[in-house]
Amino acid sequence: MVPAVLVLGFLSFSPPLAAAAVATKVSIDFDGNAISQYTLGYQQALQPHSATATFYVNSGTVGASGNFMSWTQLSTLAVVGNDIGGKSVNATNLTTDPNPTAQVCNDRASIIQHGLTPVGFAYPGGATNASVKAVVKSC
Repeated sequence: MVPAVLVLGFLSFSPPLAAAAVATKVSIDFDGNAISQYTLGYQQALQPHSATATFYVNSGTVGASGNFMSWTQLSTLAVVGNDIGGKSVNATNLTTDPNPTAQVCNDRASIIQHGLTPVGFAYPGGATNASVKAVVKSC
C-alpha cells in the first residue's frame, strides 16, 4: 500500500520505497586437491579478484606424484582466507570402506597436524548413511 499525505487540500501519493539492494553471495568449492585447483582455480581465478573458496582435500594424496597440492600450497590457501575441509584419507566410498572411522579421523588429524583447521567435510562421491554421518560427527 502506498502511503498518502494530505497537503493543503491536495492528496499526494508517494511511491513505495525501493527495496534495499541485496548482495549476491556465491560459494565455490574445490574437491580432491588436484594441483590444477591451485594453479587455475586459485592463482588464475580467485586470487586476482580477492575471492575465496573452500578446498576439500584427501590428506593421503597431498603432495603425491606432482598431481596434487602440497601442504605448503594448502597453507598458502588458508592464510589468505580460503577454507580447507576434509574428504577422507583417500576418497574411498565411506559406506563400503571396512574402516570409515580411520578414513575420516585420520584425515582430520593429518590436516590439523599440518597447522590447518578443517572447517567442514565432503563425503567422497556423496556417499553417506547414518553410520558414516555418526563417524564424521564424532571425529
